[in-house]
Amino acid sequence: MNNKSVGIRAVIFDMDGVISNTLEFYDKSSGILLGRHGIDLGIESISKEYGGTSTKDFFTIIFEKYKKNEDVMKAVGESEDLLAESAKGKVSAIEGAKELIRELQKENFKLSVASGASIRFLNLVLGELELEKEFMAVVSSDEVQKGKPDPEIFLLATKKMGVSPCECLVIEDGKQGIIAAKKAGMKCVALLKDGQISDLADITIRNLEELTMEKIKDL
Repeated sequence: MNNKSVGIRAVIFDMDGVISNTLEFYDKSSGILLGRHGIDLGIESISKEYGGTSTKDFFTIIFEKYKKNEDVMKAVGESEDLLAESAKGKVSAIEGAKELIRELQKENFKLSVASGASIRFLNLVLGELELEKEFMAVVSSDEVQKGKPDPEIFLLATKKMGVSPCECLVIEDGKQGIIAAKKAGMKCVALLKDGQISDLADITIRNLEELTMEKIKDL
């Protein structure tokens, strides 16, 4: 398949929940840290509710909501330590992720990762999955002023890859990321495993095996 004939020249991956099974580590580390500040969000999954939100934005939102006069950046640092401790040596790939990356590479697509995670955690995860050399660009929340749903992180990824937004396909599992992709003027595939369908994404898939080259060609 000639990717130039369909307009899509590059694919941007979210990391947590798309490439790596790491959402549970956010739930654990964030839950522990919020507990230290006397906060119980009372929700089943922090990552599901706030998926795609940068760590800094997350604690800013929560501390304001619960009227806590806390140092956000100190909380971010402590959270990053807990996150790395929770995940180290336990990271696994989402089923089909490595295979999809290899197939896209064979078709000469430019690949990048754009995640609300810190560069520290991005490097840890990609290193454990042995994927650190597979992407033309890796963009973290550390490099942007505004996190998802703002499109800044995806637009920076396109700049690093040397492509225009309309030539990009984003693979996302979070609502904030899907919104950001569409705001950026990109095609978007929603990876939703709970039976839901995204009204914003161009297509919804249940697993990465469903995302064939033919489906990308039809976008």
